[in-house]
Amino acid sequence: MAKGKKVTEDEKIVTSEKESTSEDEESTLEDKSVDRKENIDAFPEFRGNDLRLWWYIFGILVSLAIATRFYQLSQPDHVCWDETHFGKFAGYYINRTFFFDVHPPLGKMLIGLYGYLSGYDATFPFEKPGDRYNDTHYMGMRVGCTAMGAFLVPFSYLTVWEMTHSLPAATLAGVLILLDHGLLTLNRYILLDPILLFFISATVYGMVKTHSFRDRPFSLSWFCWMSFTGIMMTGALSVKFVGLFAVVLVGLHAITDLWDILGDLSKPVVVLVSTKLPHEILEMTSKFMTDPIRILVKRMSQVYKRKCPHSPPDRENIKKAVEAYIKKKTTLRGIAENFGIRKSTLLDYVK
Repeated sequence: MAKGKKVTEDEKIVTSEKESTSEDEESTLEDKSVDRKENIDAFPEFRGNDLRLWWYIFGILVSLAIATRFYQLSQPDHVCWDETHFGKFAGYYINRTFFFDVHPPLGKMLIGLYGYLSGYDATFPFEKPGDRYNDTHYMGMRVGCTAMGAFLVPFSYLTVWEMTHSLPAATLAGVLILLDHGLLTLNRYILLDPILLFFISATVYGMVKTHSFRDRPFSLSWFCWMSFTGIMMTGALSVKFVGLFAVVLVGLHAITDLWDILGDLSKPVVVLVSTKLPHEILEMTSKFMTDPIRILVKRMSQVYKRKCPHSPPDRENIKKAVEAYIKKKTTLRGIAENFGIRKSTLLDYVK
């Protein structure tokens, strides 16, 4: 008895120590959460709540991008660097002259379009760097390339904002692109680089924007932004083949999203199938579901399967709940949503 009593007292001491340890851990977590909240509340204007400040910074960045990119754009008034190639190729498109180049055609076609709209007659030879333009209407091609390059600043600001919803982070991204001398130089000449960077940055922004609508799939906004991403991604690949890396980025992002949706085994998986389908199809779920629970809803002639690895539900209770809910809803998808299950597939629906 004494020995048993001593063991009981030791168990009580251990239990009290565990409780005190858990209380200390909870208090520490609460203190950390309070400190984190205080740090966030110290700069409420940077949390995105002030819409006026957001637009104010965005307007400043756009204005500075336009001012820095278009300042004395006509200088130097002679052929610079690879303008001798792409200005010449644009003239070939305007004159409908056949030629071959290693790059895809979209960028050169856009340069030719800018020159055509600005009155360029495609007679300047573009023989070598340093040749004076004189009376040649070359500014249309420079303006077009520069305008597309100037979009990098707002795209970087918007992309980082969508990713973090942090105004300081978005502002920093916009300022870094704004003050990058390499980008500033490339954006001011008749080159493929500003066109390529425009499509790549637009692709990344469209990808991030589409991801923000992941809770509203197949909505109009989701569809529009996904279409925008596809168009910009195609444009990037059609300017230079290095645009393929933008396609790879979007593909990897899509794989990651699919893994988050389908690869999380902690979430229940619901498959709604009709009992009128062949038996082989009805048993198909056993190939990818572990010990599925099957409930036959006779009134709907449907099979309802649910996987819950941690705490399998009571079959009879769920069956009763399903039958009661059928009186209010006429689809099994509505039943699944009633149980809070957002991941379901309707293979066949028969009223």
